Amino acid sequence: MKIYTKTGDAGETSLFDKSRVSKADARVDAYGEVDELNATLGAARAAGIDADLAGALETIQKELFAVGARLADPSKRIAGRVTKAAILESDVEATELAARRMNQAVRDWFEEDLAKSSGRGSQAGNVQVQSGR
Repeated sequence: MKIYTKTGDAGETSLFDKSRVSKADARVDAYGEVDELNATLGAARAAGIDADLAGALETIQKELFAVGARLADPSKRIAGRVTKAAILESDVEATELAARRMNQAVRDWFEEDLAKSSGRGSQAGNVQVQSGR
């Protein structure tokens, strides 16, 4: 499996439409931030957190993958096929609810003895939730 493109660097990267842009481009920065958040949420789920919160984070992760794809697609070559990337008011409300739940989970975790936090998920999972919120 190849993990590099053999197209050279020169401080540029390719988007889905094969156009080249600077790695400092705002679009590249944006989809990098989306990807980093997605990885943090995945680490929280993998480390063990409350099952309901894990389900909410899984939904958010799927939406983040679609948003990242849209950001990397300036010519909208795939955008029409990625309808789940359309952010609706209900998606914003669900994400805000998940964020409030993460905030509460973190407050609960800090209020308890850290060694006794297993009732709400593992310590590692709670730390990742703290990072992702």
